[in-house]
Amino acid sequence: MRELVRRNIGRRLAEYYAQPANSVVGRSAGTESLELSTLWGQWQWRLLLARLYKEREGHWLTPVELFQPHFSYILGDFCLSAVQTSPRQGNDPSLEIVELGGGRGTNARHILDYLRTTNPEIYNGLRYTLVDASPTLHQFQRNLFMDSDHRDRISFQCLDLMNVAEQR
Repeated sequence: MRELVRRNIGRRLAEYYAQPANSVVGRSAGTESLELSTLWGQWQWRLLLARLYKEREGHWLTPVELFQPHFSYILGDFCLSAVQTSPRQGNDPSLEIVELGGGRGTNARHILDYLRTTNPEIYNGLRYTLVDASPTLHQFQRNLFMDSDHRDRISFQCLDLMNVAEQR
C-alpha cells in the first residue's frame, strides 16, 4: 500500500511540474526578501502568506523564494562548516553539493554567490548538481545559469525523483 501511495504522489507531482514554469514554483515579487523582523507576530505572518498565495494564484512558495537570499546563505554556511570540519584527504578544498528539486535555481544561485564571497578556495573546488524531475523547471535552471559566472561549477540532471528515492 505504501508503494501505491508513493507512486500516486509521484505521478501527481510529475503532472504538476509538467506545467509551464510560470505556473509551478512561485517567487516573491522581484527579488525582494521578506523581512521577518518587521512583522508584528504570527497573525501578521499568516495574513501576509495568505496574500502572497492569493497574488501568485496558488504557486508553491518555498522558504528559498520567500526569504532570499538569507535562507540560502544559511544553507551555504552549513555546507561550508561541514566541509571545514570533515576530514579531507590532504589539502583538498573540494565540495560537491547535490540539490534535489532545484525549483527555479534560486537556492543554487544564492548558495554559489555566498560560497564565492565567503570562501573562494572552497568555491573554486566546488561542483553543484541540480537534479529535478520537471523538464520545465530543468530548462528554467539551465537558462538561469547559461550566462552566469557559476556556469562552470554547475551541472543538471533531469531525473524522476521517485527513482532517486528508491535508488533506481
